[in-house]
Formats: sequence, C-alpha cells, structure tokens
Amino acid sequence: MNVKKLKPIAQKTNHTLKLKAPKTEETVKKVKLKRPGFNTNKKQASILEASLATGSDLSRVNLQEADLAAPHRGAYSQLRDLILEGSPDKVEEDIQALLKASIHYEKGLKKVSLNPEKAKYHKLADLFKEGRVQVEEELHKFKQDPANPAVKESLIKATNNLPSNAGGLGPHSSCNLIASDRTHMHYTHNPKQPFTPRSNAARKVFSNVPVATTDAGKKGVSITGQTPPVKFPGTIATSDVNVGSTVFRGALFVNEAGQVFKPSGLDGWTLVN
Repeated sequence: MNVKKLKPIAQKTNHTLKLKAPKTEETVKKVKLKRPGFNTNKKQASILEASLATGSDLSRVNLQEADLAAPHRGAYSQLRDLILEGSPDKVEEDIQALLKASIHYEKGLKKVSLNPEKAKYHKLADLFKEGRVQVEEELHKFKQDPANPAVKESLIKATNNLPSNAGGLGPHSSCNLIASDRTHMHYTHNPKQPFTPRSNAARKVFSNVPVATTDAGKKGVSITGQTPPVKFPGTIATSDVNVGSTVFRGALFVNEAGQVFKPSGLDGWTLVN
C-alpha cells in the first residue's frame, strides 16, 4: 500500500447556496449550509493526535500538499441535517451520544501516566474537552430556543468542530473525500471490538445513514484508507465507494475499557500506559 502526498484539508461540498434574504425557520431548513472550516482548537487536536499516532511531529507539515485531512466519523451533512430538521429531543439525544464518546476518549487520555509523552496526551484530552464544552454550550442555547435559525447554525458549527467526531488525520482525496457523505468507521482489526467507540457512536447516532464499504459490502472503508474484511448485520445499511490505496494511520484508539492504543505497523496496536 502506498503512503503518498495528498490534497486539500478542507473538503468542499455542494451545499453552497447563500442566503441574501433574512434567515427564517423555513429558509434555514431548506438551505444546505456549506461545511465551515475547522476552528483552531479542532485543527490543533487533529494534528496532535496524528503526531502521537504516527510518532512524527506533523505540526509543520503542509496538510494540503500531504493530502491529509481530519475524517468525520458521522458525516457533516448528517450533523447539519439533524440539527436543521430533527426534533429538539432527537437533536439533544444524538448530540449527547457523541459527547459521551468524547468524554470516554478524554478520560482515557488523562489516564496515561508512564509514557514519556504523557503531557501531550493530556494536552490532547484538554483540546477534546474544549471542543466538547463548546458543543455543550451551544446545545444549551438550542434547548432554550430550538426554532432560532442563528442558534441552529451556531450548534452546527460547534458540532462540526467536535474533535472526537473528526479526530486525527487520514488520506483525503483517495478516501476521506470519497466517503464524506457516509458514516466513516475507524476499524481496529480486532474481531472482538471491530470499531473504535467514537466511530461506533457515530454509526449508532446515524443509523439511517449507510456505512462506507467496498467490494460489494465485504470490506469496510476505514478513516485510515484501509479496507479490512468485515461482516455487518443485515440491520446495518452499507454503501460501496471506490477508494485509493493510500494508507495513513493517523488516529489513536481508546477501547471500551478506556485504554489508549497507538497504531503499530499495518494493523497492530501498542498500548500507551
């Protein structure tokens, strides 16, 4: 498998209609908002996580030239449509599930105590927490005024910046961009726990959205660009995409027990104590 130079970090979508008239509940629901760029906290979290995952300092890497980007587990378009069109109760329930996955991740990172780079793992936990708290604040505003278009848009932006849902880095043009309208899983290569908890949280929240697969659904499409064999229950919808061969394992794995692992080789993991 090739690990080659890739393209734009911020994927473009077709959801680009601009509003000239004042926003109303009706127009906001109809307009497909363009995906906003990530904020500074989110960018720092992705680069730090990928640096820890790969063992290389990526803080000065030109991500556009390297064709690396932060892959959403739950697609931005689904986050957007949930907030624009979902009932207030449904919005709160689903976003709380994503926040719960972030808290699980944060706690695991904070447990790292023996690793020489433990301060960086703790810093990553702080970045994740900052992004989560921003979502919690915007969700609180939404609960107070769920019909307000401006409040909805602010919640969309904050949720897009939730580090746990779009953590680390992966190959962009050959994989991330291609799977961007589907649920994009992070596979562990462990049959007992085949998905990372945060990607599994996205799958459960957006259970009506097909999971990105290839080879007639026989292989999953991972955020790393890998395509491991996988068997999904018939209740889980899948949708095939054609991805390239570039692999970049730029994300950590915090298992259900809260243990942190970094990638090792093509499909192995090393425990981070």
